[in-house]
Amino acid sequence: MLNIQNRIYEIVDELRAIAEVVSEEELEKAAEMILDARKVVFTAQGRSGNSARSLVCRMMHVGIDVHMAGQPDTPAIGEGDLLIAVSSSAGTKITLNHLETARKAGAKTLLITAKDNVRELADEILCIPAKTKVPSDQHAGSLFEQSVLVIGDAVCWYLMQKTGVSTELMNRRHANLQ
Repeated sequence: MLNIQNRIYEIVDELRAIAEVVSEEELEKAAEMILDARKVVFTAQGRSGNSARSLVCRMMHVGIDVHMAGQPDTPAIGEGDLLIAVSSSAGTKITLNHLETARKAGAKTLLITAKDNVRELADEILCIPAKTKVPSDQHAGSLFEQSVLVIGDAVCWYLMQKTGVSTELMNRRHANLQ
């Protein structure tokens, strides 16, 4: 019998399984890299790009100088900056090119991926093992993309706590031209 509410519970159970295996050390390292960066630039394609765009918005609310690669208002990346690349496969050509360009420009790099064996691609990785260690019967990269968003919001909460940014201040930074 088709039951949408039961499906929601199944998806939440998969997200809980991700939360149980993602590395707290990698999460804290990612957060500290963000805090240490002069500016942060995200790069991601497809639906991972949609998740990354949501995180760009949330980090802006926290007060991070953050941008999305490929946008006309995104400045050049260089020393003191951080590129966060999001790619479940760690094989998306544009994303890999952005990682290489950022490293050549002297920026730090963080790769958020489902693969644990690609550490040479970036200075640090945050492994979200969707469909690698945590099975999923959701279509394509759905679990990875959902996990990026949920984990990203948790990291933003951590950034709020570390910087003392209040919810009220974040609300004042929320877009008012909608």
